[in-house]
Amino acid sequence: MDKAQPSTTSTEVQMQILQDRLVAHGNRLWQLPFSYAGILAVSMGLAFGEDPISKASELFLALGVLGICVLFCMYGSYEGYARSATFMRDTEQSLGLNPSTAKVGWTNHVVPYFVIAILCTVGAFSVGLDPSIATVSLETVVAK
Repeated sequence: MDKAQPSTTSTEVQMQILQDRLVAHGNRLWQLPFSYAGILAVSMGLAFGEDPISKASELFLALGVLGICVLFCMYGSYEGYARSATFMRDTEQSLGLNPSTAKVGWTNHVVPYFVIAILCTVGAFSVGLDPSIATVSLETVVAK
């Protein structure tokens, strides 16, 4: 039995869906670490500002755990991005088009986002384990 060839319309729809997935996964890769960094910055201000909150240690340990979750979500987005890019490239080739979708790997535009999330996670755990790190750092900055 011969395989049915997809119609032009169904292939165009499939390419649009793949393009939408690429955009969604790509956006998550940069939005997640910067949102997490923003949450940490606001938490630092609340925990060690003029009216410091109590239990800062527990807050930052929880934010460290959140950071691990962010890293898992980022890796899932990276895998989805890579998978969508591969499918898009294959679809372009099957249509006889020159592939416009680049091969995805651990490139210079992906690694920095993971580095930001990792540094924020390590920082959150560090402050959670020893809150005096943040107060000394903030006092040093304010004193200058």
